Amino acid sequence: MRENCEETISAFYRNKIREEEQFVAYGPLKRAVQKNAHYQNSSEYGVENDFAGDDLCAIDSSNAILHKYSDRLLVLMTGKCVSECAYCFRQVNRKTSIAELEVTEIANRVIDYIKQHNTVKEVILSGGDPVLLGNEKLAYFFNRVSSETDIKNFRLHTRSIVYMPDLLSDQVIKVLSDYHVRLIFHIIHPYELCDTVKQKIKLICDAGIRCYNQFPLLRGINDHVEVISELLNLLDQNRVRNLSVFITDPLNCIEEYRVSINRCYEMWQCLETQYPSWINSTKMVFDSSIGKVNIKNLIEYDPDQGGCWFQRRDKKIFFKDIPKEVDIPGELSAMLWKRDAKVRV
Repeated sequence: MRENCEETISAFYRNKIREEEQFVAYGPLKRAVQKNAHYQNSSEYGVENDFAGDDLCAIDSSNAILHKYSDRLLVLMTGKCVSECAYCFRQVNRKTSIAELEVTEIANRVIDYIKQHNTVKEVILSGGDPVLLGNEKLAYFFNRVSSETDIKNFRLHTRSIVYMPDLLSDQVIKVLSDYHVRLIFHIIHPYELCDTVKQKIKLICDAGIRCYNQFPLLRGINDHVEVISELLNLLDQNRVRNLSVFITDPLNCIEEYRVSINRCYEMWQCLETQYPSWINSTKMVFDSSIGKVNIKNLIEYDPDQGGCWFQRRDKKIFFKDIPKEVDIPGELSAMLWKRDAKVRV
């Protein structure tokens, strides 16, 4: 755990945590950016790094451009983040190894690669957080790629909307609108959707930008159907379509955030059968070396190996699980502390 976590948390998010701490000492927002100092991660229930197989699909030694799916290219524009998420899977295997290339060099490499691989139809910007590049560099990149290749589909992933909404300035919004960029938020909890964030999302949507969301299932943060459904309802009310709930990668260093496959499956079934379509249309998946795998593609639990086998098309993959005694669910009263806070106030 870092000595001074406050240095890696934006002032905007720190204020949210201070409000939360008035009602719960270690609530979901604080857990998002600060690991439990007393939690002892085990080496038994996961792997050291790169379960997603990113290393296998980097196109060069910069590790900045990944071609995992034939129709899309993932570009890690920067290794820098607005704030550091404590559960980040890239913190252990990719973020520190991404070369901080100039945007001109990234554009050159992307354009050259696309010209040699005509299956690519979409370019996805991630990182780190690409919004940190600012409007001029983003506009340069989108202009170069769209004018020098046939690419018209762009996607940008960001968590700046909850950490520092002002980074999505009028100028950045205009660039995203001008190039018809699909904007993917990573909002993980309903309390991140405060009035300031909602107002910023409204400005973005009013500019004609298509907004989506995807988020990981995290123990102690959102590992209950009531938390998930509240988040999905809020997103829907604010014109944001949720695409996926991600099962957390089986990495040793983030064990404290992992949810067992059995509980994931139970939550998915509950959402699937007991909630309306704008909620149950969300997929529950995990990323892997064979691609995105859906929870419904679970084919066998292997007690001897302590995990599950999944199948994606003609390929199988083993997912190392955490045992029941480790997977202690988050307390709903702590994850949705505002319910009790309203009663007390």
